[in-house]
Amino acid sequence: MTAAGTTLAVPQMVRRWTQRAPHAPAVRQGSHTRDYQAVAGLARAVADRLAAAGIRAEDRVAVLADRSADLPAVLLGIAAAGAVCVPMDATHPADRLRYVATDAQARLLLTDGTQQVPPTLAGLPVLRLDTLAPVSGEVDFDGHPQQLACLLYTSGSTGRPKGVGVTHGALANCLTATAEALTYAPGERLLAVTPLTFDIAMLELLMPLTTGGQVEIASRAQARSGPDLAQLLATTTPRYLHATPLTWQMLFTAGWTGNGGLVALIGGDRVPPALGGRLAERVERVHHLYGPTEATMYAVSDIVPPGPQPAVLPIGTAIPGTRAVVLDRALRPVPPGTVGELCLGGVCLARGYLGRPALTAERFVPDPDHPGERLYRTGDRALVLPDGRLELRGRDDDQVKIRGHRIELGEIENVMSEHPDVAVAAAVAVPVGADQRLVGYVQLRPAASASALDTLRAYLRDKLPGHMRPTAIGALRTMPTTTTGKVDRAALARIRLP
Repeated sequence: MTAAGTTLAVPQMVRRWTQRAPHAPAVRQGSHTRDYQAVAGLARAVADRLAAAGIRAEDRVAVLADRSADLPAVLLGIAAAGAVCVPMDATHPADRLRYVATDAQARLLLTDGTQQVPPTLAGLPVLRLDTLAPVSGEVDFDGHPQQLACLLYTSGSTGRPKGVGVTHGALANCLTATAEALTYAPGERLLAVTPLTFDIAMLELLMPLTTGGQVEIASRAQARSGPDLAQLLATTTPRYLHATPLTWQMLFTAGWTGNGGLVALIGGDRVPPALGGRLAERVERVHHLYGPTEATMYAVSDIVPPGPQPAVLPIGTAIPGTRAVVLDRALRPVPPGTVGELCLGGVCLARGYLGRPALTAERFVPDPDHPGERLYRTGDRALVLPDGRLELRGRDDDQVKIRGHRIELGEIENVMSEHPDVAVAAAVAVPVGADQRLVGYVQLRPAASASALDTLRAYLRDKLPGHMRPTAIGALRTMPTTTTGKVDRAALARIRLP
């Protein structure tokens, strides 16, 4: 099953709304607003300049730009040219930027003129967005659904990021299915806070424009500050906000009390049940979203009701255009209630990993129940609940062995998060000789008592068996995060506690 409207690519969906309401507001940041016609004009200018530079179908265009009202037009212009967007982040190390540009075989670097081009990218031709003037015309797309739309780099087990190739068909399906699940209506506004290198930024920046809506773009500083983001929510009153669990907790820590007219989207990392329930009590509704980049952002969704929550929040059921099944190692279905590997299929799937045929063949496998189609093996362990919803049970690489016991770090983090003094919790296993040591890290709430760590240790003694209790717990002023807003577990593992 596919979502309605996915016969059109994203530029074509945006063009429909440009024709219907050319002067309706489309993008806003601060006092700067672009209507649909202005977005189309800048996108057309980008597409024309790329074509003049010799960019053709599936040529890679690296994008190094600050968060601004121009971003949606940049994405649409690259798509209209038939090129592939390769998002980059100026805060990333120069060697990583060079690796991504080289691995992607980028033909050109598009920058907004505010970003200093690192010396490691000096060999690329540069197109500066601030030198372009909008032109008349519409943004369109004359490619095919299996053509690549973007190349998104995710962390790899080798220490080098890997490029996931997302097609136009998969991207359009995700945006359409998510809009349908949200009942996104024309004129409604979404507040975008996610860095461009994180796949969810594509949903934030483009989905509103495919539905006749508006995107409000937070600055980088606003997106990373609890008080500033809370103030932005109060002044712009968006209908939708997507954020990671850590960002929602950051808002609560800043004193945000909620908004009864807000639809909250939460995903991108494990959602502590207490946080999901707290959020559900302070907004109109909460959509819990799950999906890897390899399945184009989101593949499964659920509604989190207010009130008491189960020990593990279900992630829900597959969105249109997606199949979600729990299989054993031989790719056979397991009975409901039995833990297996969550596998995803359908039009949502990415093409694969750029230049890594062996890894692509390992993770994207033939679907035994649908000849000619594929399944993506997520590596997430899950089970099917009696009501048909899915529940995650960790990952193989989140499962550690302590003194011979197999332990899910997520289970420990859930229990730590339930303590009233704890705002954010994380657990890591640190190698000690031939064994591992379980270490916990917490960000305490502002009103936490001086004895919070002592009471937390006592709390864990009552809640967890000995082999699951951290041997050391450290309090951090702020939890380290990656550029995508997730807990940076690698950084935690480098912190040494007594």
